[in-house]
Amino acid sequence: MLSKYFSSKIFLGISFFVSLLSLTLFSFIKIPSLFPSLQGDMQKNFIFILLGLISSLSFFTYLILKKEINSPDSGLVTFLYLLVPIAMILSTIFSASFTNSFFGKFISSSNLVFVSSLILSVYIISSYLKNNYERWSWVTIIVSSLLLTLPVIIAIILFNFNLTNIAPYFTYFIGSWDVVAVVAAIVIVISLVYFETIAFSAKQRFISLALIIVHLILITFIIIPDLWFALAFSSLAILVISVVFKKSDNKKIYNRLSFYLFIVALFFSVIFSLANSWGKAGTVVKNIGTFSQKHSGINYSFIKPQFRLSYNLGVAGLKKGEVFGAGLNEFNNVWQKEKPQTILESSYWDTEFISSYSAMTTLFVTVGIFGVLAILAIIFSLVFGLVKNIKRKVKNSDQSTDDENKFYFLVSTALFVFSVALLFLFVNTQLAIVIFALSSALLSTHLLTFKEMKMSESVYIVFFIALLIILSGSVISINRERAAKIVASSTANFQKDNNSEKMEADLIKAAKITNDDTNYRLLTQFYLYKTQQLLSASSTDTTELQKQVLASLNNAIASSKTAISIDSNDYNNYMSLGSIYAFWMGLDKENKEQYYKNAKDVYTQALTVYPKNPTILLTLAQLEYSYSQDSTATINSIQKSLDLKPNYSAAYSMLSQLASQNNDREGALKYATQAVQADPNSVDAYIQFGILSLGTKTPTKEDLSNAYFAFSTVLQADSSNLTAAYYLAITFTLAKDYANANALADSLLKSLPDEEKIKELKTYIATEQGKSSTQTTTTTK
Repeated sequence: MLSKYFSSKIFLGISFFVSLLSLTLFSFIKIPSLFPSLQGDMQKNFIFILLGLISSLSFFTYLILKKEINSPDSGLVTFLYLLVPIAMILSTIFSASFTNSFFGKFISSSNLVFVSSLILSVYIISSYLKNNYERWSWVTIIVSSLLLTLPVIIAIILFNFNLTNIAPYFTYFIGSWDVVAVVAAIVIVISLVYFETIAFSAKQRFISLALIIVHLILITFIIIPDLWFALAFSSLAILVISVVFKKSDNKKIYNRLSFYLFIVALFFSVIFSLANSWGKAGTVVKNIGTFSQKHSGINYSFIKPQFRLSYNLGVAGLKKGEVFGAGLNEFNNVWQKEKPQTILESSYWDTEFISSYSAMTTLFVTVGIFGVLAILAIIFSLVFGLVKNIKRKVKNSDQSTDDENKFYFLVSTALFVFSVALLFLFVNTQLAIVIFALSSALLSTHLLTFKEMKMSESVYIVFFIALLIILSGSVISINRERAAKIVASSTANFQKDNNSEKMEADLIKAAKITNDDTNYRLLTQFYLYKTQQLLSASSTDTTELQKQVLASLNNAIASSKTAISIDSNDYNNYMSLGSIYAFWMGLDKENKEQYYKNAKDVYTQALTVYPKNPTILLTLAQLEYSYSQDSTATINSIQKSLDLKPNYSAAYSMLSQLASQNNDREGALKYATQAVQADPNSVDAYIQFGILSLGTKTPTKEDLSNAYFAFSTVLQADSSNLTAAYYLAITFTLAKDYANANALADSLLKSLPDEEKIKELKTYIATEQGKSSTQTTTTTK
């Protein structure tokens, strides 16, 4: 009945174009005007899954009408493509509990739905692209890429003309600069192939050359070393294949644009790779970065674990027998448990990496050697088919293929090479996998043949299950959007009317909608804030007040325990619960010991989840001191954190505070100095060191010099730091530099006109200045 009104081709066309659109636009554009409460990957997944739902519904309708399905002619190829989802399922079954598994927990973060949509989209594109939609597919890719890169280029031009108020309007949809750089590189690859194949007129060659030059400048501004390696590999592939095919003009290698692009990309690859080990290369890279920031306004850099460290994490898993990896999305947990001592002693000790050196090393850890071999099998099968295809064309001197089809073949090959390089080099795992999936689908249309087969019941069941997964994921994604909007709206309204009951109801609603541990942690912190507000409120009915405080704290504990039950592998959930017990310990003196034990047990559980986090050990030390006021026991606990991280600034600061409380100024200054040396960027360490330097009745010139150094260093990094400004004014006063002292005090008074301490500071400065004038007059007489 349905086929009378709708042609199956209409639904096939819709599914194809939406699939292609979802892959080409997935990581490229954010739409804050439509989804203001979703951020980062959550927003991208939300858009991708909604498009995947439309595509899958259209495709399933097509199958019902057509009753036939295209499948690769080779059963081996079909098996290889099925290996990747099989590896993900096995990784889940053998590496995680159901609650924390890919199917259990991570469906709420759309991973299962994302992969299902990705696989289905790749299948639709690769099986139906070649004969009907190839030209339109490339138009879609190029247009969607330029929609991202050209506004950024315009913004850079505006920035150079000091139109900094207008420039952001052209980049408001930029999710991250690494995405912009990757898309710019894709434009370069496509334009280069166009220049080498079908750009015959002067106008065509000029446009393609202009696109290449402009986008090369763009990725030079966005400094990503790994991208130059990927660009070098892809331009080399274009050079080799275009030479093998021997264009009619039979150009020499050095007359081809791909040769010069390869040289340029290789040069930057070498310069960036040697930047950390070779002085001149490092100077060049530094100068490029300075020039880039000055002329583009882009100050972007990313960090990632070294290859050897990333590889060692995977090997460590293999030694434990984890051939299927630690579980999808579990890299951060592995990193927390296995990070080496060199990282603990570096400035990145508390950076929570969610991906490794590259997509492949990340997958080595998360889906294991089986998953990596599955992806490598796909790569090798396509490379084998590619070499075989090129040999056949060369051997048969195939001149029947027109230049346009050569363009399709060569650009598909170049993007495949580019995507494989990204897989092995690029830190953005999700983006690398999406581009690899898209390029593999495009290349498959040239290397594989497809046959039509009748739909069987088993095929219907498989597609129906996939449709249900994507449909359920779409509902979950919509609920995530609802919950995020509720939290954002509730927070804004609370700042206006301070209606805690309304905010509590909204936060509970949001937490129940998503059943996400993050929302329950947020609810915990709200109850803690509510308890503090109740305790500071004046009330004559103490019984009712105690009842409300007790209820609020019990709600906080219940929320924290719910968060732990949702994700027992996140140490933050344990820290949240421990903070409630520690707070309650200070309120209930009669049951202080019980709450102390509860807090200690929870913090110990957090340490089990994240054994290499010195902050947890320091939190245990703080708990110990709050409970017993025993400096010796506390120092022993602090020493454990220093054993784990010898250059832990916060631990030295706490030792300094303990020494100061015990009237050991010399020891306090020693530890404060170590805190500054351990972390030269720590504002708190500098302020503590400065205050201790002033901590005598008659500070010496050296004390004043140290205090000046500490507070001025803080203000150089953050001119709005009022604490540093306040104590620097005191330092100037003690040094009898009343002009600077008054200037700082006046500035503070403008910022905080009702602050009594600043008014007292002004009085103190005036008094000291008066004493100094009196002494000067007396001496003169």
